[in-house]
Amino acid sequence: MKPFRATISIACAVFALAADARTQADADEPEQAAEEVFSGPQKGEKLVSFKVVGVYDELAGKEFDPVGNAAGKPTLIVFVHKLTRPSHRLVRMLTDYAADRSLDEAGKQRLVPQIVWLSADPSAAREYLTKTRRVLGLRAPVGVSVDGLEGPGAYGLNRNVTLTVLIGRAGRVTANFALLQPSDTDAPRILAEVAKLLGEEPPTMEDLLAAAPDGGRGMGGGMRRGTDPRLLASFERLKTPDLTIEQIAAIAAQIDARVKAQPDRQTDLGRLAGTLTKRRDFELIGTAAAREHIVRWAKAYGRRGREGQRR
Repeated sequence: MKPFRATISIACAVFALAADARTQADADEPEQAAEEVFSGPQKGEKLVSFKVVGVYDELAGKEFDPVGNAAGKPTLIVFVHKLTRPSHRLVRMLTDYAADRSLDEAGKQRLVPQIVWLSADPSAAREYLTKTRRVLGLRAPVGVSVDGLEGPGAYGLNRNVTLTVLIGRAGRVTANFALLQPSDTDAPRILAEVAKLLGEEPPTMEDLLAAAPDGGRGMGGGMRRGTDPRLLASFERLKTPDLTIEQIAAIAAQIDARVKAQPDRQTDLGRLAGTLTKRRDFELIGTAAAREHIVRWAKAYGRRGREGQRR
């Protein structure tokens, strides 16, 4: 009987360990799921036709299909779930870049940027967009979804995000970006996918700021008049996930040298770093080594850090 009892005891222990493992896995699953946000069709999936009502110029009041409007050409479709100052800046930066490259040298369409507005009251949204046209300054065609706040049902858009950015060609998604807290610093990685379709070099943050009508002063999340474009470009490079420890250290050293003994640049760096550390997806940005520097700058040059220095 002893061997039999021993066998039962071992089996019970194995079962308990397996149960604990499953319980732990179940406990970890929501935490892991929260790390990545999805919205809309993913890379490789089909861009299904849907309807919007145009707002400006020849499209005003007319129903059209953004997928059919692209006619298989490279397209950038920005779904605006929520309008905030940072989301407006990013939409401007993305669509201005695309609008400048929409035609080839012969004047033929080669890239189709489009903005899709989501609202529970489409009529009120069209009225608002018409009244604020000069303020918003949107250069890409704008349409309000006829499907309300949820958007086209086949797309599975996430109501919790602020922007969903789709890049596609030949009726297929080539890149998808679901942004909870959009920032202008998201622009280079998004537009790198657009540039890839056009066979061009991807733009840097410095390029985008230089191309902005106001030099980027009205378009940079957390930026202010006179912010150093080189500082912003270096800061953006730190978000690249494939940097080595040595490369991160070199970029951080450049940033430290650039802001040394310059209060204005220190304030701008503190604002940039502080804004980034408050994002819910901060732990997914760049590498751990890069995030250590960003946290350090937020503490040293953020508002609390400056107040501590004054005290």
